[in-house]
Amino acid sequence: MNETALQTENLTKEYRIRRRERVRALDSFTIEVNTGVTFGLLGPKGAGKTTFFKILLGLVRPTKGKAYLFGKEQRSWEIRRKIGFLAEESC
Repeated sequence: MNETALQTENLTKEYRIRRRERVRALDSFTIEVNTGVTFGLLGPKGAGKTTFFKILLGLVRPTKGKAYLFGKEQRSWEIRRKIGFLAEESC
């Protein structure tokens, strides 16, 4: 039986770019990946790939939706300690 390694439910992130203007970087993204599965996340520039991973790492808070790693909410320090991340540039 496979355990779920990664699961999101309607993950959405909006950024405020001006006083009344918002841009949606991630729109109701839902995915489920079992342990032992290799997967890639592909998309054009601005599709929300980096925002998605920043949410999983707790670097950015989602506007709505939930994310789980190994069955626990991604905000859990117990889970986040087990994740490595190398950004393409310094934050």
